[in-house]
Amino acid sequence: MDRSPSRVTLAHEAPSCVDEVSAYFRQQVEFGAMQTSITIARADADRPLPSANNQIALMHDELLMKYLVEIKKGNIVDQVKSIILENLPDGQVSDKMVASELNLSERSMQRRLQEHQTTFRKLLESVREMVAKQYIRNPVNRMRDIAFLLGFSEQSAFSRAFKKWTGMTPLQYRHIVNNQPLQTS
Repeated sequence: MDRSPSRVTLAHEAPSCVDEVSAYFRQQVEFGAMQTSITIARADADRPLPSANNQIALMHDELLMKYLVEIKKGNIVDQVKSIILENLPDGQVSDKMVASELNLSERSMQRRLQEHQTTFRKLLESVREMVAKQYIRNPVNRMRDIAFLLGFSEQSAFSRAFKKWTGMTPLQYRHIVNNQPLQTS
């Protein structure tokens, strides 16, 4: 049952592995677009996935909604985290975009974040790390998919960032949190 998209546009600049990305989507991918989008036929969208797990999907949605509700009513730090979290898969999370969503100038947002001894960059990295750890726990999630969902243009950039955050590779982290022995080759 083929469910290939009819069009794929990514806001990211073209990575060095353009052919692999296009092969993954089974579609010529447009890079540098105004927004990230995947277009699929309505009939495909309405068809249930054979591997779908409604229980996991509901659990994930519930966890995400609970988290978003909590941080939306919080202070500027929590509001910035919420906006980052909502826009992370688009790959174009910037301080300018977040400030605009908060109806603040970039400078005003920076000043308010400084009052909380933080910066936009620190919050972006914090949210990416938190989400990465959640996705990595599930052995079904592939590292390149996680990298894409976190707004990284390449898996190697994600792996370097994760190692900087935790001191270990994403695969090492997965094995440790899932109590699995590390496989060495």
